[in-house]
Amino acid sequence: MDFDKLTKTIKVKAKRAWANVYSRQLIIAFGLLLLLWLVTSLFLNIVTQHGISQPVPEFRGMMIDEAIAQAEGANLEIQIADSIYIPGRQAGMIIDQNPKPEVQVKKGRKIFVTIITRTPKLSNVPNVVGYSLRQAKAIIESQGFAVGRLDYVADIATNNVLEQRFNGRILSSSVKIPVGSAIELVVGLSQGDVTEVPNVVGQTFGGARSSIVESYLNVGEARYDETVRNSIDSLEAKVYYQNPSVGAKLGLGKKVNVYLSKNPKKKPQSWMMVSPNGADTVSTVDTAASVEEQPEEEL
Repeated sequence: MDFDKLTKTIKVKAKRAWANVYSRQLIIAFGLLLLLWLVTSLFLNIVTQHGISQPVPEFRGMMIDEAIAQAEGANLEIQIADSIYIPGRQAGMIIDQNPKPEVQVKKGRKIFVTIITRTPKLSNVPNVVGYSLRQAKAIIESQGFAVGRLDYVADIATNNVLEQRFNGRILSSSVKIPVGSAIELVVGLSQGDVTEVPNVVGQTFGGARSSIVESYLNVGEARYDETVRNSIDSLEAKVYYQNPSVGAKLGLGKKVNVYLSKNPKKKPQSWMMVSPNGADTVSTVDTAASVEEQPEEEL
């Protein structure tokens, strides 16, 4: 191929195209568009800091003022997305964040947090007296509460709800209590009724308690290991061992002990498994709201 001839041909055609007014305008327009695209790309890379990111700090467990100060130092912005009331927990503490810690973000990114509020949100207690325990549990949880301790008493109808209580006092449906509270239920029990222990290994405490109650049992001792250092850790810890074991037969209302850790590879120690008669021989701590002995009265 004669490159000199090809080059001459291209130059001739380029001169003819430039001589044509329409072709010349088209070439100019294309060049301007290309230049605009290059300038825009360069501008966006500078403004958005493309390729420049930093890990999100751990804000959970911090007080909101401390977190805001640390976020400003990292060129991030803290924004409160939600607040919930947790009894016994310090108001203003961050319990959740989005994005999560160590996620790569750019400077100026907003970090949405959930904090503990000082004032509880109150709601009317649903009346579940007369319902089966399974129905009552569904109603209570659908309205933002939890089922606490189950107290079984002799009755012809097993798992029929006879009373509902909060902190040991009988509740009426007109009473408002903090959302998220555990409602204790007094339920019927015929002689000889038993149930199987569910598998709660791998669940958080909240999930384990729900599964245990659904099997007509109570949570006994909930013990956290050394990896759980604060309230945030306790929400994330998962059950690595339970006693009695899965499938064991227990009378209704008996207790299941759970052991929790943040270490996903944690294994139970030998002393945990020495309980020849099941949960009844193990030291138990009621995880429902602590109740002082007091005369029954309707709220």
